[in-house]
Amino acid sequence: MLLVEYGIGRYTKKSVVGSFRTLFSDRVIFLGAWIVMVSFCITCYYSVILGWCFYYTLYSAFVGLPATHEESQQIFQDYAKDSRYLPVLTTFSAVALACFSVIKGVKTIERVSLVLVPALLIIIVFSFFGSLFMPHSWDGIAYLFTPDVDSFTDIRTWIDALSQNAFDTGAGTGLMLTFSSYMTAQHGIVRYSRVVPLMNNAVSLICAMALFGGMFSTLITHHGHMTKDDIVHILKDNGPGNTGLSFIWLPLLFNNLDTPGRAVAFFFFLCLSFSGLTSLISNIEMFTRTITDFGVPRKIAIPACFVLVFGISLMSSLNIKILDNQDFVWGFGLIVNGMVLVGAVIAFGPDRFINDLVNNYTLAGHDWRLHPLWKWVIIVILPIEGMCLLIWWAIDLLDDPKDTDMKWTEVGEKTFMTAIIEWFGVFLLVFIPNVIYISCRSFRHRARNAEYPPLNPANGNRNENGSYNSIRPAELTTEFAHISLE
Repeated sequence: MLLVEYGIGRYTKKSVVGSFRTLFSDRVIFLGAWIVMVSFCITCYYSVILGWCFYYTLYSAFVGLPATHEESQQIFQDYAKDSRYLPVLTTFSAVALACFSVIKGVKTIERVSLVLVPALLIIIVFSFFGSLFMPHSWDGIAYLFTPDVDSFTDIRTWIDALSQNAFDTGAGTGLMLTFSSYMTAQHGIVRYSRVVPLMNNAVSLICAMALFGGMFSTLITHHGHMTKDDIVHILKDNGPGNTGLSFIWLPLLFNNLDTPGRAVAFFFFLCLSFSGLTSLISNIEMFTRTITDFGVPRKIAIPACFVLVFGISLMSSLNIKILDNQDFVWGFGLIVNGMVLVGAVIAFGPDRFINDLVNNYTLAGHDWRLHPLWKWVIIVILPIEGMCLLIWWAIDLLDDPKDTDMKWTEVGEKTFMTAIIEWFGVFLLVFIPNVIYISCRSFRHRARNAEYPPLNPANGNRNENGSYNSIRPAELTTEFAHISLE
């Protein structure tokens, strides 16, 4: 998916919507708009979670860290669920800071990120090695690498894994497509598309080992009577939007390190905040670029993005169940985005994509060659994978709704009907304007032809090819001038 986005964006030099318009026609603008809207919906609740990072940065600095699992849960409960104004305030800060950075330029944020993002990696590696020497930590690592065969039959395992990996790398969000429009023929997009996922997954694996080692150590140390099944049951309660590991367990891990855990926690959440802020800035820039592609000035597009993102994110910040719903619906939406991008490559021509957009576009010696066999991944493997996941997901929800007390036909937090309604609503939101735009353009074309019809052959006005010219505005002006003089 990263290679598809890199190739399309670098070739068209447009945003997602503009790229579909350039590669195909105005009739499929809605497909690019769908990708943008899915990313927009994710951004709205992502900004809420970024606000949580801001809160935990200040909390670890001025209040302290929890000593038990129950205390850590209570801290999160008091802030994210029971408080009315704090989540709104932190969400407002996140969206406002991101939009302000886009207005003023992101050079300062980039310079800070060049320091803080590597610092985040250092803290993660430090926590990883620190957790290895905690008592009972290897029990957690052993549990992490012990296969659970039953989990492979749960569609949510695959959906969560794919959507998490897609969001981590930016694949399927349209984000990389937009920013690759600034790439040149010297950028090695094949190399990037392979190195970025590998590095991302390596860091994710290190985080997982540190977290599971620290969690098992904390629970066994403070609750020696617990069995492994009891610990696993607690771990499965990982919070709304799969955030429990970061906001419930990590503070406990830092508190139990044989180091100044409070300082480490502060710098960790500070770096995490800036890392998340750079992602939010990138998403705001993508939305801004999409709007400006339609001729809207940036000074209008950026405030419009702020109003829309913050206004819709208010629902998730005020009600955590809405955040859960949005994560459930639009997490799978990223897989639909991937299928749309795969369909775009198939319609454009896989061989043409490989040759014109990748191999022949990049300067020699600046990238790896893309093998022709890659087209079979696009033509066969990815479509089958996407359709199987879509069908499996639907059957699973129809057979066993996540809201166990509700039928799949009812509107609930995580029901099939809710997902279909939200998807269909967004589809209409992007499809109807596309139809209206095409209809208006066709009407203007017909009106223009009716206003300037071909001349009557009896009146002459033949051109050198023997055909008759149409009346032009200049000719009409001359005729009206003669009439006025007479």
